[in-house]
Amino acid sequence: MKVEERLNAIQGICCKNCLRKNHSTANCKKVPEAVIHSTLCDNLTKFWTPEEVLSKVTVKKDVDLCELFYQQSVDRNAEGTYVVSLPLKENKNLGESKARAIQLFYALENKLNRKPQLKETFFKFMNEYLSLDHMKPISVERENEFPNCYIPYHMVQNENFSTTKYRVVFNASSKTSNEISHLNAISIPRVLGVDKGSSIQLHGFCDSSTEAFAAVVYIKNVHNTKVSLVSAKTRVAPIKELTIPKLELCGALLLAELITVIQRILSVPVNELFLWTDSTIGLGWINKPPIKGNIFIKNCVDKILNLTPKEVWYHIPGKLNPADCAKRGLFLEQIKDSVQWWTAPNWIKQEF
Repeated sequence: MKVEERLNAIQGICCKNCLRKNHSTANCKKVPEAVIHSTLCDNLTKFWTPEEVLSKVTVKKDVDLCELFYQQSVDRNAEGTYVVSLPLKENKNLGESKARAIQLFYALENKLNRKPQLKETFFKFMNEYLSLDHMKPISVERENEFPNCYIPYHMVQNENFSTTKYRVVFNASSKTSNEISHLNAISIPRVLGVDKGSSIQLHGFCDSSTEAFAAVVYIKNVHNTKVSLVSAKTRVAPIKELTIPKLELCGALLLAELITVIQRILSVPVNELFLWTDSTIGLGWINKPPIKGNIFIKNCVDKILNLTPKEVWYHIPGKLNPADCAKRGLFLEQIKDSVQWWTAPNWIKQEF
């Protein structure tokens, strides 16, 4: 079929063909069989797919108000970009925080006046923040238009760092007049409690969902059965929709990468390594790597086995998997009292 003209439409370039009335011949193109088979398969599937009973979806009040706020405030600017206002909560008593912020600001000012080089670095950092629109000045007249929370900040100096010797730290967890600092309720020990003469085990756990996958690693001193949290890592699930077994494999790969880094930086040798997953399918792929089949699965398994031997992978029931805490996410009140998260399941303290 001869293409006569190209049209620039909103969706892109469209092709237009003009057929003459006296056109005696016609060129036919074969429709791809994959399209026909796909449509036929979808139609046949409808015959045996049971109809689901529609259950009433309960929507939280905050979610409902947020959607209504979006509908009322969404707009497009001159460049065609969608713009929506921030859904600020009404009648939120944040407490008084200005006095504390001003006090720390004056202390920082005195410190910078004594150290000109540090002062120059500080102004360079803050000017970069302004140029990137990460912050902007606000007039005194507009200061009380919205609920305010003043965040104290200070300058940190560390000559031992080769890259960032100076940096500005914003203390967003600083307490106000009507609340306590929630982060003060959590204390993370910096000492693992192991030495070079100890028999050391590393236990790693991984878990996944359609929203995220996570990995967490614990260190165990076999002599006194002490277990400590070493490190944890989470990642958001890919935008491309994957099956749960594939996501579980992504979690296993994340654990393999994390455990490799930990083994490299630990100052004590690791005697035994245990990696745990609650995915039987993922564990089957690791124990018997697929030679053919899905490229994604094969590549993931190859990366895992390049970092860790298959003999260190074991199965664990989902209820006993501490990585589930990181996968789902916990509120601060929940995580500070979670024994399974901070010291791993009790059965780890047993002999292996």
